[in-house]
Amino acid sequence: MRKMGFAFAAGIGCAILVLLLAGAIVPEVIASDPAQGLLQQELASLSALYDRVNPGVVSVQVFVERGALSGMSAGSGFILDDEGHIITLNHVIVEAEHVTVVFYDGFEAEAEVIGADPDSDLAVLHVNELPKGAHPLPLGDSDQVKAGDWVVAIGNPFGFGGSMTLGIVSAVSRLIPSGLTPAEIPQAIQTDAAINPGNSGGPLLNLKGEVIQHPGTDSRWRRCSPGYLYLRATSCL
Repeated sequence: MRKMGFAFAAGIGCAILVLLLAGAIVPEVIASDPAQGLLQQELASLSALYDRVNPGVVSVQVFVERGALSGMSAGSGFILDDEGHIITLNHVIVEAEHVTVVFYDGFEAEAEVIGADPDSDLAVLHVNELPKGAHPLPLGDSDQVKAGDWVVAIGNPFGFGGSMTLGIVSAVSRLIPSGLTPAEIPQAIQTDAAINPGNSGGPLLNLKGEVIQHPGTDSRWRRCSPGYLYLRATSCL
């Protein structure tokens, strides 16, 4: 029994020594990994990224009237230029009687639909005034996007403005239906960033703060692939 007790204690001692050595070695290995350090640096900058780009994102509120029926719907968009042009999606504003844009600071402005294309599901709004601090978002090159790239989506899901989610590019060069016409939209990007009703029209951005796509919420794709979304390429703008 004494020999067994001694062997058991020696085994425990060796295990503790191995754990202590592992604890000393693993952090050093992680710290010396350039890729890991870059990832930590990028993730730490997400708050700064949000502060920088959120003023360029808007909520789009739409009043629709069909005969005796009327109602409100909502989506998202982003500021294209200093002249008050705003990009959103066609299915967000289709059949709209009135469109109101709500900016990051709560400022509201009536918007005019100056262009819409059902085949590409794109729409352009215009407001006469931008609030102080609101600014255009730069457009990135969606052709340079690769699977595995980190992306963030900012929009108005469920009416909660200024919501940001993080994910990766799951795939590129997808072909998706436009939703309202038989046309198909090429070169779309698939992402696992959380996208919900109300995000439609808001930007998908790389970690430089450049718009690479903007989310669509075609219900047929949402039912087939919950948690994933297919997005319209900025090369279509």
